[in-house]
Amino acid sequence: MGKRKYPFGYQLEWGQIVVNQAEAEVVQYIFHRYAQGSSYTDLIMYLNQLIRYDCEKDWNKNMVARILEDRRYLGEQGYPVIIQQDLFQKAARQRLEKQSPIQKTKAQKILRRLCGQPVTYQIEQNVLKTLNSLIDEPSQIYQSFNIRNSCSDEIQQLETELETLIAKQPVNEDKAQQCIMKLAEVRYKAICSNDYETRRLQNIFEQLEPMKELDENVLKAAVAEIYVLEKGVLTIRLKNGQSIAGK
Repeated sequence: MGKRKYPFGYQLEWGQIVVNQAEAEVVQYIFHRYAQGSSYTDLIMYLNQLIRYDCEKDWNKNMVARILEDRRYLGEQGYPVIIQQDLFQKAARQRLEKQSPIQKTKAQKILRRLCGQPVTYQIEQNVLKTLNSLIDEPSQIYQSFNIRNSCSDEIQQLETELETLIAKQPVNEDKAQQCIMKLAEVRYKAICSNDYETRRLQNIFEQLEPMKELDENVLKAAVAEIYVLEKGVLTIRLKNGQSIAGK
């Protein structure tokens, strides 16, 4: 069969365009369901089980889109009314929202970098809840003595160098002693830096009010990395090297 002469929902009867009641009910169903949030895919699956668009022709996205955009259903151009104005506008708003890409906030972009993967709503809420728990109890932030997180590269190099010196016989005591002194110095600096970061973080969270949404400045100032496990379970590593389990 060729192209329809009249929009779906109408037919010619005695030289006049009138409502095809069976099709008009389908049009009303499309508008109502789409305005309530149904996708084109959901609608197409149901429509193909209910009624064909034109004899044996299956429904597709373009057919549904044309119906949702057709103002003749409002009674324009001499066509009888099938859809009321408020429903037509509601469906139009829904279509516009779906076509507009969701803009990510600066905080969400930072969170994406910290996680190293796409961020779900569940992950975002988990991070928010965990940071709010630190705002409620800043005492959870304490000095971490996991020095390897602070100056790991230099410390590991010195430890490897010391192991090599000790393993080589006879031991060069002067070089070994110099290496030990340097290693102690680096570790001490790491502890001091770690302590400073801990005090800084405590001060930040003591001054904050519980957040309703993630704050980009808090993420920048406090979080070094976020490790995401299965099902949104995560661990937040603060900038003092301390790891906080997600709430």
